[in-house]
Amino acid sequence: MRLFGTFLPPDVNMNDFGYQKGSSRGIYGAGVATQQFMTNLLRYGNFDEYHLFDPNRYKMQKEGEAEEIFGLIEPDSRIKLLLATEFEDALQQNDYIAFHRPRGPVIAPMIYLRNQLSERNFPITGVTHTISYHRQLIDFLTYLLIGACPWDSIVCLEEPARRVMQNHFDHLQTRLYEQFGLNLKYRGRLDSIPLGVDTQTYRPRDKKALRQQFGLPLNKIIMLWVGRFSHYDKMDLRPLLLAFKTALEKCSKNEAILVLAGDDSRHNYAEKVTDLAMQLGIEKYLITLTDRPRIDFPLLFSAADIFVSPSDNIQETFGQTVLEGMSSGLPVVCSDWEGYSVSVLHEKTGFRIPTYWMECDGAICDYAPISPWLFNQFYLSQSICFDVQYMANALFLLIENEALRSKMGLQARQHVLETYDWRVIIRHYIELWEELYQIAASH
Repeated sequence: MRLFGTFLPPDVNMNDFGYQKGSSRGIYGAGVATQQFMTNLLRYGNFDEYHLFDPNRYKMQKEGEAEEIFGLIEPDSRIKLLLATEFEDALQQNDYIAFHRPRGPVIAPMIYLRNQLSERNFPITGVTHTISYHRQLIDFLTYLLIGACPWDSIVCLEEPARRVMQNHFDHLQTRLYEQFGLNLKYRGRLDSIPLGVDTQTYRPRDKKALRQQFGLPLNKIIMLWVGRFSHYDKMDLRPLLLAFKTALEKCSKNEAILVLAGDDSRHNYAEKVTDLAMQLGIEKYLITLTDRPRIDFPLLFSAADIFVSPSDNIQETFGQTVLEGMSSGLPVVCSDWEGYSVSVLHEKTGFRIPTYWMECDGAICDYAPISPWLFNQFYLSQSICFDVQYMANALFLLIENEALRSKMGLQARQHVLETYDWRVIIRHYIELWEELYQIAASH
């Protein structure tokens, strides 16, 4: 029997596994990606059973809770929701092909439990999301101490994330040797598999009907941004407004509008963005949507003509919304940053804007252990910028050239279908787990 196992994230509402309903912290992409990964693993995976160990309780409360996690209408007999206290017995009775943590790269506790409780070797994997928090160095240090094996892997979303993880381990190994004479190494693997996108949910649709539904102009070029409204740990939208204003001034008919949509439950940042638009004299070309349910977002993508995402924050490791935009048949204009630099093909599926990062983070890093993580992210983001004039030129080119928008949008959709559809991503994971399982079985 082919078995898959995972631990549910601690302190998470069972009915909100993906954090999609929001909280005082807002909606974070890692939570959404976690739910999408697990849902599509059920859809396209080839396991006979999926064992979900729940550390949040000591007894089951009702039938059907496992289905609620994934929003399933019909019961799925393959899903087994188990108590964390049943983990040791499960290891003794079952042979797992893989144990995976989709919520983040911190799998050292699972590796420790396996090494202590199981007589069988089997792979344990986790996936990077944001890997810029100072406290994560402590988590990564545990990998050097608890005995990660050659059949364990931290799955990095793209090559930039893999390089960052390697730098983390190199830094820790060097400091441990220099200060304590310890020669400790991470003996697991760093593999690279991106996130996926549901290409049936995010797809081209009838723009006119959707614009009527949302009350958007029928005869304007709509540029869309979707994300969490936060200049602390997402992106500063003011440079985008400056680029948009410059592009508008070059347009022959001022025929474009900018729609900003997303969660603003924490910082009330949308109000500040609107104030700046008024100062720039472009408020009538700006629409902010901060109260739309997530079910509306695929439709908003389909209603738009161009997707923009000028990320300028080190927490952005991958960028799901860029995939959603391309899957919806939109050309993308984004910063040349982190995962964007891999997923967006410059001058084919959109334009990547030259982005710069100054090496001025010494003091911030020194004081990070005693500083709030949110402010650390904000201060570091101030050392990142992109070429506003270059972005304005790219926006102007797409606003004025319908044929180019159409060509890039078609190429973007095809690129996602071939590379980022969840069917493709889950196949890569299964191939990785089977490879690691064979390595484990040989030891």
